[in-house]
Amino acid sequence: MAKLAGFNGLERCLIRFCQVLDYLMSALIFAIFAILLLQVLSRYVFNLPLYWVEELAKYMMIYVTMIGAAIAYHREGHPRLTILYHRFGEPGRLWYELALRVPVAVLLGVLVKVGYGYAESNSWITSPGLQVSFYWPFMGIPIGAACVLVVLALDSLDILFHRRSWLMGLNVPALPRGIDDAAEEYPE
Repeated sequence: MAKLAGFNGLERCLIRFCQVLDYLMSALIFAIFAILLLQVLSRYVFNLPLYWVEELAKYMMIYVTMIGAAIAYHREGHPRLTILYHRFGEPGRLWYELALRVPVAVLLGVLVKVGYGYAESNSWITSPGLQVSFYWPFMGIPIGAACVLVVLALDSLDILFHRRSWLMGLNVPALPRGIDDAAEEYPE
């Protein structure tokens, strides 16, 4: 992997974390495609439908959705409240951004706690096709919320310690070409 010159340690950690999430998302989406293709072939070519494939695809889609939320947050894909944002100078924008992150962080913390409790309380139930505990599909909620919380925390710490924000594009150097597709979003 290319060196990330010009980035501080928090930003390098954020970039690497999001790269891991990108690879995980790619693998999950490819796996969903492969097992659904297997289902189509087994049903229509061999006339032998696999009853567990759709169930597995649904459970994997939970992880795709929840981990995808972290990637979307990193790429500014979620809507944000910017009514007052443009009225502040750069220091005011940083503090405004931090203030808006507090309720998001609280909500994510609640999702992690409640999602884990929900997964634990339903762990005794098994899925009809795969015969796996419902603990695993439901763990997608706290895992995804924790991933978004990591992205939010790393960028918030960058604001506090370096007065820079990856999500706001303030004073953050551009990614070198070839690092990941975020280089298209942040041209040099």
